[in-house]
Parts: sequence; C-alpha cells; structure tokens
Amino acid sequence: MRAPLLAATALWLLTQPAAAQPADFDLLKQAEQQSAQDQVAAQKAAAEKAAEEAAKKAQADKAAADKAAADKAAADAAAIAAPPAEPPKPVPAAFVPLRLASGAAAGSATLTEAAGGLHAQLGLANIPPGRYRLVLLQHKGCGKPFAAPANSVQPLPVVAAGADGVIAAAFTVPHASLAAAEGPVLALYVDDPKQAGALWIACGTSTP
Repeated sequence: MRAPLLAATALWLLTQPAAAQPADFDLLKQAEQQSAQDQVAAQKAAAEKAAEEAAKKAQADKAAADKAAADKAAADAAAIAAPPAEPPKPVPAAFVPLRLASGAAAGSATLTEAAGGLHAQLGLANIPPGRYRLVLLQHKGCGKPFAAPANSVQPLPVVAAGADGVIAAAFTVPHASLAAAEGPVLALYVDDPKQAGALWIACGTSTP
C-alpha cells in the first residue's frame, strides 16, 4: 500500500515549483521511511508465522513419536505377560507290520486318528487271492492264529487281494478309534459268513 503512495508522491514532487521542493522532499523522505518500516514489519510477521508453524510441526512429531513408543511398550508388555502357546498335540497313530501264520512278512498298515474316525493306509503282500475283512482287536498280541472275538472288534472295510497277492487301499472308518484297542492288533480274516470262526490269515501288532 505504501509503494503506490511513494511513487505518487515522487511524481507530484517532480511537477512542483523549485521553491516548494525542500518541504516536499521531507515528505518524500518520510514516505520512504514508512515504506521501509512496513517492509521490516512484514518480514518480522512472516518470520514469526514460520516459527509458529515449525513449533506446531515439532510438537505434532513429538506427540506421534511418543504414541508410537507407548504402543510398542504396551505390545512388548503384553507379549511378555501372555502365556506361551501350547505345542500342538500329537495325532494318535500306529504303524502295524503284519505277518502270515507261517511267519512270513505280509506288508504293513498305518492307522491314524482323523476327524470323525480312523484313517487306514494298507500295503499288504503275499495274501492269497480273495476278499477279506480287516478288524482292529482289543488284544495284547497276535500269538497263534485265533478267531476274531465277537465282542472286541472294530470292523474295517472289506478289502480284496488279486492274483499277485497285493492289497493296496486307503480309507477312513467313521467312529473307529485306536483308544479302544490294546496294542492295537490288526487282523485279516476271510470275508465269508460261513467261516465266522475262521482263524486270521495275517495279523500284526503296532510298533512304537
């Protein structure tokens, strides 16, 4: 606002008679001084505003850093106070090597307790061709061939051996469990109602 006034004053002085110029020059000097003061005041105000904004930013940065440190300290304290996670419980399982009545190896089975039942993976060999019932016995061992006790059997699916004497199968038996068997003992019987009292063809007890 002062700059136009100063320019106007200077222009006016140039148009005045020489006799009037001394007093008019005093007026011009006053206008110049006022303009300089205005500039200083504007610079001071700008500097004060910049300093105020810088102080606000520093305060906000400090508050954010303090909050981050507090959050980390709280998280660390919670981690220390929290009980350690329990290790996963082992899944009950049994590896059962089977043998024939002659003592020859007859392959093996892996039994694993799964959700809702018992999963079996069979890999049997040297089995005479035909259809067989697998049973999980509440028995302490195979010993000599014996018939399946009617009141201590968990029946498993019927399986079949081909001409090569191999039985390869995998299945899950609902509601079956290893907990009900001592051993456990897995035995293979001929699937024939007429041979209900037949002795096992192959048998095995789980190993640790």
